[in-house]
Amino acid sequence: MLFAFSSNGFRRYSLDECIERLADLGYKGVEILCDTPHAFPGTMTPGDVAVIRAALDRTGLSISNLNSFMLYALGDTYHPSWIEMSAGERAKRIEHTKNCIRLAAELGARTVSTEPGGPLDFETISWLNLRKTRKSSSVEHDESLLELLKSSVTPESSVSAQIWTNPRFEPLLSEALSIFSQGLQEVLPEAEKCGVKLLIEPEPGLLIESSRQLERFLAMLDSPWLGMNIDIGHLFCVGEAPALTLRKMAGRIDHMHFEDIAADRKHYHLPPGKGAIDFESVFTVLSEIGYSGWCTVELYTCEENIIEAARDALAFLTNARAKATGGQT
Repeated sequence: MLFAFSSNGFRRYSLDECIERLADLGYKGVEILCDTPHAFPGTMTPGDVAVIRAALDRTGLSISNLNSFMLYALGDTYHPSWIEMSAGERAKRIEHTKNCIRLAAELGARTVSTEPGGPLDFETISWLNLRKTRKSSSVEHDESLLELLKSSVTPESSVSAQIWTNPRFEPLLSEALSIFSQGLQEVLPEAEKCGVKLLIEPEPGLLIESSRQLERFLAMLDSPWLGMNIDIGHLFCVGEAPALTLRKMAGRIDHMHFEDIAADRKHYHLPPGKGAIDFESVFTVLSEIGYSGWCTVELYTCEENIIEAARDALAFLTNARAKATGGQT
């Protein structure tokens, strides 16, 4: 298990400075944010790529992953998404992901992570409902279905949770997954060509929230160039026990994100050790299943004191790993 840190917490620094600081703190790797202000492929030049390579060579850091999730260069954290109502907006996400895969190949990175479809709001759901109706003359546009969904959603149960668990909403789920799948099918040939694996990261409130949902979706596509970016905080937010889920996923985890989450399971990234996640049990399981890959700390919520947060996170995680594994790395 190797510790890296995501540059999305260092947006007040240049990527070059971020890499230098992480090396000074003792990290072995960096996850590169493929967005402004670090490495948005749409504006990068060969000189920019050379600067990144030079910083990595100078410090000895490796790339744990390229993060193509955030997209402030074209929208915000989630938009444009894979399931936008506008085909033009979906195309922006598709092209961005292809560009990130090409950048990963240039930099020698093996993986690129992306969002799990995108946010599900009622406007999107209404569009999905209308879309499925138009595709089938035997299906009526069911406004009552939308009203039922609205009445079912609570602070504890998201739109995503409802459409995955209530059979009444299966047509909406199938339509959303189909759109996501179609976008990925346009990207996967580029992934194969470049030898870079595209990783889906479940997140609360988005189309795919849980490990079970991700497993079902990946089975639909069945591509060796599509994999899992597992964020243990996100698992905790949707009610999963991270250690149990990791054991279930043995041999299928391609990259991991680490942060802590408060006991109320609200989706807000806390420094490891400041929330309710049992990291020792996580490291015990990772050791037992033979996971030797990257554990990347993601603390974009700590920009104001990112150096201190990164330093403390590494100290806490190193200690927790040592306790769980008897000093093994």
